[in-house]
Amino acid sequence: MRGKPRCTPQRLSYRDYIRAVTSLQESTKNRIKIQTIFKAILQQASQLAKSSEWVERDLRFEALAEFIEDRRESFLLDLAHGGVVDDGALDLYNERASRFT
Repeated sequence: MRGKPRCTPQRLSYRDYIRAVTSLQESTKNRIKIQTIFKAILQQASQLAKSSEWVERDLRFEALAEFIEDRRESFLLDLAHGGVVDDGALDLYNERASRFT
């Protein structure tokens, strides 16, 4: 039976996570804020049954948001450069928007 090829998730290494956390550290430079962001992402991932790839991607998103000091602008940049805006992109937007509310 032929069908769509299955997409396999990207395998992340310890080094991938270290890079994501390092990026967050470099953009935030506040240990308490880093811990708050990290815990919020892990808690949300657990609640929403998200993958390790999602965690790594959102660590990078939060690093960018901290770097440009504007979460709203980060949302818009992500939507603008993320390709097709579909239900999945809007779900991701809502997940990120609700993370610290």
